[in-house]
Amino acid sequence: MKNLNQRLNSLDILRGFDLFVLVCFGPLLKWVSQKYGCIPTCIETQFHHVQWEGFAFWDIIMPLFMFMAGVAMPFSFAKYNGKGTYIRILRRVLVLFILGMLVQGNLLTAKFWTTFDISILKPYSNTLQAIAVGYLISSILLLNFKIRGQIIASVVIFAIYWALITFCGDFTKDGNFSNYVDNAVLGKFRAGHSGYTWVLSSLNFGVTTMFGVFCGHIMRRKTEKTSNALALFIFAIILLALGYLLSFQMPIIKKIWNSSFTLWSGGLCVLLMATFYYVVDCLNFSKAISWLKIYGMNAIAAYMLYSLTKIFVFPSGFEKSLPTIIVEFYTPIQCVVVFAILYAMYKTKTYLKV
Repeated sequence: MKNLNQRLNSLDILRGFDLFVLVCFGPLLKWVSQKYGCIPTCIETQFHHVQWEGFAFWDIIMPLFMFMAGVAMPFSFAKYNGKGTYIRILRRVLVLFILGMLVQGNLLTAKFWTTFDISILKPYSNTLQAIAVGYLISSILLLNFKIRGQIIASVVIFAIYWALITFCGDFTKDGNFSNYVDNAVLGKFRAGHSGYTWVLSSLNFGVTTMFGVFCGHIMRRKTEKTSNALALFIFAIILLALGYLLSFQMPIIKKIWNSSFTLWSGGLCVLLMATFYYVVDCLNFSKAISWLKIYGMNAIAAYMLYSLTKIFVFPSGFEKSLPTIIVEFYTPIQCVVVFAILYAMYKTKTYLKV
């Protein structure tokens, strides 16, 4: 835990928006829809991932989380003096991988701790681990190349993934090359067969994070903030246009983080960043939405609290010992508890950093 001084308000609030939707608004909307059936289908379906091809609102949550890690990097890396930098980076990557395994990698299961059977562990299957890999790739580029070199390297990484996924296999769940690589590399340590891929997709995790890095570079410029905002909007339009055009050759598929998805989701992330930057940092209008910082300034804590409270109650069978009323209203109770803890951390200026 540590106290933080200077922050980019728009980034904290946008991060808060992302985590608020993930750990509170989305779960509550789904709970209300399931319990009362009063949410229109056209809205409710936007809070679920698409099965394979296409894009829904819920599909922006993970790339936005990853993208914002990249936005912060030009600001945080400017304070690094080179001594111990790579150790700091590798430590953060390791911590994020461990946290990811706690959430979805079976590291918390009773079976593992009673049998120590490592075959049940899933070492690469979670959002935090994807962020870790994107952060690692972006760190290497940020520390070793100037902005022009970072752009060229990102394009090369993007092109490598595009070529492999285009010419090796097809775009089906079982036939795509990314699925083949995961099976070959992870084998029995792969988490099920939901269609999500991680190993080859890591290339585009890096590209998504680099989109954030480029936005960070823009917002660090010593030009007028409105000029920076305009540059962000132009960047967003370019990515969205490229993503739309590429979707005619390659359908948008989040589960394999393919090239069209990377561009389309990246464009939406930049568009959201541009909008929040313009409203919060240019217009200084943040009073009505500053409460989102409660989530945004403790994003990892919010994610872990939400995830672990689900793990300890339902998969463990603990809900059988709870009163029926608590089980029935567990989602709103969970949201209140998570918010209360985050609010207490916010008021005491306590922030969980990795």
